[in-house]
Amino acid sequence: MPDATDTSIDIDESLATFARGEHIQRYLGVKVLKLQADLDRYEKIIKAAKPDVIIETGSRHGGSALWFAEHCGVRVISIDIEPSFRRPAHDRITWITANAADPVI
Repeated sequence: MPDATDTSIDIDESLATFARGEHIQRYLGVKVLKLQADLDRYEKIIKAAKPDVIIETGSRHGGSALWFAEHCGVRVISIDIEPSFRRPAHDRITWITANAADPVI
């Protein structure tokens, strides 16, 4: 039986899951483009590290930022090059429209 802290993944299975579109799920009605297994790993890491803030690059629909803010109770700064007025409003999320690779950002 694997250790509960094991973060190893089966790359072939992960790629197949993405190819089948199974990585698309919703959190509070907002699309999250992450595998549930990855969210489970994030939760373990976040709860162990207890960060004050998470900086996310690539907001897309905003579901993962919402998941981090609500599910893990942390402040999130989410950066995406594409503007979106449909991302969820939340008091612990700051949305930044910019290129995350820009040294100024």
